Amino acid sequence: MGTWGVKLNQNDIAEDVRTSYKEKLQNGISNEEATQQLLDEYEGVLDDIDMKKCKYRKLVYKGYLDNNDALIHFCKLDAQSYEERAVEVFPNGDYGYADKKLEFNGTFLSDCSFPTISEYYTWGEFAKNEADYYDITEEEFETEWGGAIEYCQEHNIKPIILP
Repeated sequence: MGTWGVKLNQNDIAEDVRTSYKEKLQNGISNEEATQQLLDEYEGVLDDIDMKKCKYRKLVYKGYLDNNDALIHFCKLDAQSYEERAVEVFPNGDYGYADKKLEFNGTFLSDCSFPTISEYYTWGEFAKNEADYYDITEEEFETEWGGAIEYCQEHNIKPIILP
């Protein structure tokens, strides 16, 4: 497999999937059917890279937003897919973060387990045009985590201490 960068579409598999997906749509196959066909075709590849065990996720809201909703949500998941730590970036540029002991700026950990990427879009809470949900690296998460801590310290945001 060839890789020419660290971004999502900078490798041969991503390029092949994107090309195949576009071809399926051009041939009149529905989005749902094309997606399922690609999941079936690339099942072995997904098993090889063990996407289900990725522990860092990013959710970017593109549509549906209330004023207090995060625009971007980063999270680190435990082995059962529950959040261990979370960072939120709000539309006005504010940051919040939370772990199992502290909550800053209204951010808290979900009490529900997070779905896999493929499960997320079949749940129906958001359509693909409303939110993007994908795996991220530990480095990307830790960068955002550090930025959230720095933001809250600079703005003297006090935590809620959990029991």
